[in-house]
Amino acid sequence: MKKVIKAMIVIVPIMFFCIWNMQADDSADTGGNRDKNITSSLDTMAEYEEKLEAEVVPKGKAQRLTSEEDLSTESEEIEGSDEIEESDETEESDETEESDETEESDEEEESDETEESDETEDSDETEDSEKIEEIEESTEEPAEDENIGENTVEEWNSEDGDRTGSNTTEATDGNMGTVGYILIGDSRFVCMDEVVDVDAHENQFIIAKCGAGHDFLVNEALPKAAALEVKHSEVDTWVYIINLGINDLQSVWNYVGTYRSLVITKNVVIQSVNPIEYTNITQTTQARIKSFNEKMKLVKGASYLDTYNALMRNGFSTIDGLHYTEETSDYIYKCIEKCMREIESKS
Repeated sequence: MKKVIKAMIVIVPIMFFCIWNMQADDSADTGGNRDKNITSSLDTMAEYEEKLEAEVVPKGKAQRLTSEEDLSTESEEIEGSDEIEESDETEESDETEESDETEESDEEEESDETEESDETEDSDETEDSEKIEEIEESTEEPAEDENIGENTVEEWNSEDGDRTGSNTTEATDGNMGTVGYILIGDSRFVCMDEVVDVDAHENQFIIAKCGAGHDFLVNEALPKAAALEVKHSEVDTWVYIINLGINDLQSVWNYVGTYRSLVITKNVVIQSVNPIEYTNITQTTQARIKSFNEKMKLVKGASYLDTYNALMRNGFSTIDGLHYTEETSDYIYKCIEKCMREIESKS
């Protein structure tokens, strides 16, 4: 555009100069007017050039400014985009680091829990071993003429063909006379009683309560058993058949201590804590039940009725994973009755 303007600035004066020469022969008046016209034309030409420059130059500047503003805006947009990307990358990096730290923390916690669990199990085994040694050392051997609590295990076939195992209490020398049985237990005995009605059987009594444990045995069951003995003076020999522990397996050593004291004056049959199908109670597991039962076998002076293994061999069913169906409850009672006949046959 500038080149065009410059060309016009050169060409236009030449054109006017030629016109002026062509009119040189005109009269003086005419010449004078021509001079005035040329001067006016030149003035007009100068004004035109100024207008052109005024229009062209600002437009160019405006274009340059616009171009610079666009570049500045684009630069700002690019910088803003870079900042956003950097911010996103930083956030992702922070989240990744936090996730890694969380995973490492979880792994460390799991590792610590595993180590603590292993240490607890080792500690429990050590404590059990020490307590077993104390019991074996402190318990006096029964006199030669005392047969109660020798814990002999015999296997026999029940009338319906099911095989079970039992430790039978053998009678002392002499006739036992009339034998009475007091069954002490928890909700499983409550369910069994609903099926077989223990009290309806001659010289059989039941003291059972849902949720019962060691505290129930000491504070409620044994005092009630003593009252029954006083009430039924026709009974010469009493046998306590106790099935407790499912509700407080952790109290195993409390049971051992109580049974050791009880066998001094009573005939005691410790019935095994029987198996479960499932339970929501985390502390009640098949392994802990078996461990509990093993410690019950250590009580010298008491007999052990092993219905746990009888149920595991022959099968059982429950209504809720913990409490037995009528069929299984009836089978357990048959095992108890068989134990009673064993006791009476030794008298």
